[in-house]
Amino acid sequence: MKETSTLLTFVTENEDGSSKINIYGNPSGLRDLANALIKQADVDQTDMTYLGDHDTDHTHYKASHVGGILSASSDELQLGRTDLRTGEMAYWAKDRIDTAGDTE
Repeated sequence: MKETSTLLTFVTENEDGSSKINIYGNPSGLRDLANALIKQADVDQTDMTYLGDHDTDHTHYKASHVGGILSASSDELQLGRTDLRTGEMAYWAKDRIDTAGDTE
């Protein structure tokens, strides 16, 4: 009998105002997340004609999805790619990466 998949995601606020993303699960839940990550990494975005010029493939996981991997008390989880269909990095991802070290 397969173990019930349990994955819990939530965000906590630190005293300094920053946020921390928490992902916890039982072995089955963590394996399901790992499989979802691998599936996302292997997507061939060049065949996805519905993606716009600035869209990347992504999947929303909600606790309310029937047969989903998140437990009922989880925040929504979104897994996505930073690369566009063209292979270039999405502008929003590049901006976040470029400004992550700024201390202004």
